[in-house]
Amino acid sequence: MRSASSPDFTPAQKLELLLQASALPQDQLGAFLRSKGIQEAQLLAWRQDALLGLSPARPSSQAADIRRLQAELQRKEQALAEAAALLLLQKKTSLLWADAESISHKKNGF
Repeated sequence: MRSASSPDFTPAQKLELLLQASALPQDQLGAFLRSKGIQEAQLLAWRQDALLGLSPARPSSQAADIRRLQAELQRKEQALAEAAALLLLQKKTSLLWADAESISHKKNGF
């Protein structure tokens, strides 16, 4: 174990301290915490972290979210590419019409 003055504990040390503290009667907990240099709030936070770590993960829902977001991104990228192609086509068509009108005006003497 680290010295009582050290604020840093490894995860294994935190777990060991949690186990030791949980085995103590309530009237001995304060003395135990003081001897280890930790506060009760730290112990409670470690307990909460440990419980969260033991909660079943939901990788399937995260994976489903990732797949859904990737599909949405792909649809949006395709829509953007189509819009860019349409704008380019519109620009080229406008230039062709302008050239055709210019040629027509020259032929008609305008």
